[in-house]
Amino acid sequence: MITCNGHAISKNEESVIVKYYNGEQLLKEEATLFRNYLKKVKEKKLVLRCHCFVLSVGNRDGVYYLRKPSNSDHSSSCLLRNKLRSERVPPSRPREPDDSEIDLMAGTADVSQPKKSAKADGSKVSNKNRISKLISALMYLFDKAGTNSRLENNTSYNVTLERLHRASEEIYLSKKLDIRLSSVLQIINKYNSSELTEALSQEPNNWPKGSTYHKIVLLTCDKIVKKNAHIELISNGIGVALLKKGCFHNNKIVLNRIGNQSVKHGPFIFAFVATLGSFQVGEEKRNYPKIEKCAFHYVSNKSEMCLLESSYERQMLWALKKHFGKSNANYQLDKPIYNIKATRPDFVLKASDDSFAIEVAGIDSEEYRTAKTHMHELMEDEVGRVLEFDATNLNNPWFEMISWVEKELPIRKVSADKL
Repeated sequence: MITCNGHAISKNEESVIVKYYNGEQLLKEEATLFRNYLKKVKEKKLVLRCHCFVLSVGNRDGVYYLRKPSNSDHSSSCLLRNKLRSERVPPSRPREPDDSEIDLMAGTADVSQPKKSAKADGSKVSNKNRISKLISALMYLFDKAGTNSRLENNTSYNVTLERLHRASEEIYLSKKLDIRLSSVLQIINKYNSSELTEALSQEPNNWPKGSTYHKIVLLTCDKIVKKNAHIELISNGIGVALLKKGCFHNNKIVLNRIGNQSVKHGPFIFAFVATLGSFQVGEEKRNYPKIEKCAFHYVSNKSEMCLLESSYERQMLWALKKHFGKSNANYQLDKPIYNIKATRPDFVLKASDDSFAIEVAGIDSEEYRTAKTHMHELMEDEVGRVLEFDATNLNNPWFEMISWVEKELPIRKVSADKL
């Protein structure tokens, strides 16, 4: 049942909300009823709630929509269904670079196999799930740096930094011109617009004419705050970057991300692409960093920077490391960024002469279970035994996960050379 301010709504209103939320096409009169009802809810600041939690009503350019809280999922008894999350789409490694143009400022990258959809005239067209090129480049860099491998070892910030810089030396933006990612990459602790402006002013001699010179800037933070049309990054309670709306391309701030993580609860790796902009003050021309694209990705912590997709995965990573680490057991733990073959488990664990695919299920629905049944069969062939933790309806995630790990993965001593 869907309620408004604690009272049941009409059957017609409930019907159009359920159809819209579950991805069904609304008829013209249903769409009008849906819009008018959500407009009333938003304007009067009413509280709309499904069986599970309060739903947010949004309005983007006159189009009203419903949204559930981040990292929350509907129960099987709810009228509203969970959508399969975008982070479950397996990313693919980037193609070879185009030597005529180097551009991470716009566009997207393919991350899955084509899926068929119908045009208005009934013909078929091939579409692909896509993510921003910036996030795609981040994944490739972090995979090559090994931030998601051998997680049983604690890594300092300086070691991670060295790995990322070393990996960037091996990634070509243009093989023909011998331009590597390292030539445009900056990893910083605190943003300084003057220093970035200076760096952008020093364009390499071999930079291709078909591409605007740009820098990719990475920094870690705990929280991303949007205020007064600006973005502020907070780390350890201190602001480390204030990115003003006037510095963004077309004055429009668009944050790309992977996963369903709220900007309020990090830690994150924040990335943006900057080019050299300029403005006139009288007869004087002044330069500034113009931000073309920005994105963020959830990470395990600000030192190791293992790319994760949710707080559930962070809790599971902590539980696995705590369980095996406290007994000095020999084990290997990885968090795949790309598919192993046809599957990409949340974690791959090698311990006690066995290999396990560890899955953290944040959704409990018929569609999700159907999709996962075949996937788990493939995982068993590719990795080994599949263990799935149900992360829906948790009261104390940290305690419940460590208890589950201790029960499902009892420690048996094994020599390190067998891993």
